[in-house]
Amino acid sequence: MLSKLDLSNTQSKLLAIVANLRGAEEACRHEAITYLGYPFSISEGFQMRNTNTTIADAFDTVKKVKALCTANNKDLLVYLSMGFGNPYGDEWSIEIIERWTEKLVDEGIGIVALSDTIGIATPDQISSIYPRSPNGSQKQNLAYTCTVLLKPPW
Repeated sequence: MLSKLDLSNTQSKLLAIVANLRGAEEACRHEAITYLGYPFSISEGFQMRNTNTTIADAFDTVKKVKALCTANNKDLLVYLSMGFGNPYGDEWSIEIIERWTEKLVDEGIGIVALSDTIGIATPDQISSIYPRSPNGSQKQNLAYTCTVLLKPPW
């Protein structure tokens, strides 16, 4: 499918979201893919549900995927899933977000997207988190992704 895309007249870049090393290896085989996205959750419950791995193991995977990206001239974007709270009862705080963002930056991750996976962020939460993260890093791009929940018309 990717080989059929004509990207010659666009500035668009392709991103493949990968949940494990095997997926990252496959994505790296495709020249058309510029970015690999990895869903790293600050909620242990969601990390297990989403990728069937612990946060500690997911962090190890991030390091391996980063090395693959570097070796294959790809950029890694890490989504901090459950960045604005979670329904699983796991601890959540701005300090947890800051700690994981700092760890990711220390590993050379250039793009971190704080992800509102379940669509619960408030404007006050967003404005209280973004000025604090990431503390002074010039090489870090911080993004916000959200899930938009629409009411069905019925």
